[in-house]
Amino acid sequence: MANQDKIIGFNIYKDKKRRDVYYDVFTKQGYIITKADINKLNFYQKRFILPVIVFSLVYTLDLYNLNFGIVGASAAAFICFICMEYFFHFRFLKTLVTLPNFVPDKDEGYFHQMAAKSPLTSLIIKGILYIALGALLVVFGIQENFQSFEWAICIIITVVVIIVGCSQLYAAYIKHSTKVVN
Repeated sequence: MANQDKIIGFNIYKDKKRRDVYYDVFTKQGYIITKADINKLNFYQKRFILPVIVFSLVYTLDLYNLNFGIVGASAAAFICFICMEYFFHFRFLKTLVTLPNFVPDKDEGYFHQMAAKSPLTSLIIKGILYIALGALLVVFGIQENFQSFEWAICIIITVVVIIVGCSQLYAAYIKHSTKVVN
């Protein structure tokens, strides 16, 4: 069973009392994350993926001649994005305890958290598999003779997947270098 107490993400830090704090870069405030808030925060950390899913689904509907097209898919994705941002910033964050003078520690960023909470072999394997997925997406595009729009989407996804793979390998490097130093 997965550990539900893991909070890894961008803008997640520890305060002086070692509590998990989400730092909002727009308001420059910290918000204390309790164990009850972890699942909601994990959902909202992935809020940028939902518009991509909505875009893909609406664009797929256009293949069946429902006349939504790229404009309709983009509009649906944009509305989804705006709704997710609204619920995150104006609903979820408003329920959390605020730390107005919170200054994040630069040594405890996303990659350091990932390195601290994941095994070295897991980071290496995930990094290699993400990069392999990027290569397989390009091969799939070549085999399926993608048109220009499909190629654009394929390249965007490939770049994102390779960046995620490289971030896993970078976290593995951090974990290995801190092991060697310690």
